Amino acid sequence: MLFKTILVILLYVSGVLGQNGWGVTYAPETICGLKGSSVDMHCTYSYPTSYSVWETFWFIHWEANQEPDDLSLDPEYSDRVEYHGNRNNDCTFRIKQLRESDSKTYHFRFLTYNADGGYSGKPGVTLDVTALQVIMYPGTVTEGQSVTLTCSTSCTLTGRPAFTWYRDGSPLSFTTQTHQLTASSEDGGRYSCAVKGYEDLPSPVVVLTGLS
Repeated sequence: MLFKTILVILLYVSGVLGQNGWGVTYAPETICGLKGSSVDMHCTYSYPTSYSVWETFWFIHWEANQEPDDLSLDPEYSDRVEYHGNRNNDCTFRIKQLRESDSKTYHFRFLTYNADGGYSGKPGVTLDVTALQVIMYPGTVTEGQSVTLTCSTSCTLTGRPAFTWYRDGSPLSFTTQTHQLTASSEDGGRYSCAVKGYEDLPSPVVVLTGLS
């Protein structure tokens, strides 16, 4: 058992093809996801042709001298994760209903029927989860003044999606993350934003008032 553990640790190296045919590749290695949405962690793996895979799983923590815990068995994740890979070379993993507490680094691991056949690839996928917030600058506005509205995130959303903006609940025509306008009395109201395709996950509202 100790011999197997030593071999497993030695095989926990950078996620590139090597180590006599063993490898895990993550693409991309960093993801920024929207709170409440889903993300797919794309991953491929390889191993010598003389081996056969019997178990695959993703994990976060790995304590010394013991196998890491399968994330799908963790009560915080069990009903929100899906393994979309297989036992050949695809290790794609999905996390749904993202929480800000999901901001961690995730690793894939597979085990084979051979005694020395366990492998985990570094560096893993680092996930950052962000909520949306409307930032209005300046905070106090008078009519005729230039105002910048930004649908702010704590990281750059993967895929650089378009945005939907709302004033008093009605959609506006612009789809960029930042929008500038010259304030008039018609622009007063409650502004919010959402990521295109996730309109059910809008930001809190910011009120533009004081215009006359």
